[in-house]
Amino acid sequence: MNTNLKNSAFDKLKLAPIALAAGAGMMLAAAAPGQAAVVSLGQTVIQGGVTYYIYNSTVSSPLDQLPGATGNSAYGISEATTVGGRSDAFDSFAGIAVNGVSFNQPNDEVDLTTTAAGTFLNTISPVSIGGINTSLDYFMSASSPTVRVFGTFTNTTGNPLSAEIAYGGDLGCDDDCTIEDSSTGDNAFQSALDRWFITSDGPVDSDPFLTFVRFGPGGQLASSTPAVPSEDFNNFVDVFADTWTLNLAPGETQSLMWFANFNDSLAAAQAGTPVFNDLSTLGAAGLLAGLSPTQIAGTANWEQQPVATTPEPSSLIGLGSLLGFGLLSKIKRRKP
Repeated sequence: MNTNLKNSAFDKLKLAPIALAAGAGMMLAAAAPGQAAVVSLGQTVIQGGVTYYIYNSTVSSPLDQLPGATGNSAYGISEATTVGGRSDAFDSFAGIAVNGVSFNQPNDEVDLTTTAAGTFLNTISPVSIGGINTSLDYFMSASSPTVRVFGTFTNTTGNPLSAEIAYGGDLGCDDDCTIEDSSTGDNAFQSALDRWFITSDGPVDSDPFLTFVRFGPGGQLASSTPAVPSEDFNNFVDVFADTWTLNLAPGETQSLMWFANFNDSLAAAQAGTPVFNDLSTLGAAGLLAGLSPTQIAGTANWEQQPVATTPEPSSLIGLGSLLGFGLLSKIKRRKP
């Protein structure tokens, strides 16, 4: 980078979001030291007012019923309850499949690390699925009733590969599953528009209200949503599945990031949605903890938003001087 570019006010502002994300990522990454403890599944984690139960081979419908699926169950969160007493959030959720093959943690083991930020359950050794090294990491926030789901996919071959990533599972709302609200302001799900939506168990109103966050502004959209809560999927209305198509060059790594947020009321769920506006609000809420700048930059369904390019004060002074000089010149020319 040459000196003029480095020192220009415009480019400082243009690079500011990337620098901010990178700085936040480096500071937060320090909160999650690598491989603190290798533990066997299942695991119970209590963080942020939520109790999570995590197992291998627990997520089945709808992942094992999608076109091309092998029929195997995937690693995931079998159940989650709020400390306030609402249970049955999930009937096994937050699993993934790559080109139809369900992901499970090798040897029934994960890396567990707990810091002031929360608890991390990370993949120890990625699994090669058709030449795509795959890992799935959970972060349960200590300050928020939120779980982050982070999948990483690396093409280890010498050829371009297309990876269809299915994400989702079975919710606890059963036959009463209802979409209460969405980012577009209604309860009609729109795959290409709704960055998040909120579900409940309708008139029963005993399960947690769940906010599912799918992507950020400017991020890659899901290629399809074959299973929508409240809509029939193979005679079930309480399942959710998004599919995402990643085109990976040889050696390329891309990631996908999703969130689920738990609340005891619809009002609380709605009040919490601004946290998921973009990477800046996520970082401020501590929900990017443990992610490096490289990981954040490589997340396909989230994109750093530019800031307004407001001139620096010195530039405004200079502009004012030029305008004043021009005005004075006109006045002088008009004198008899």
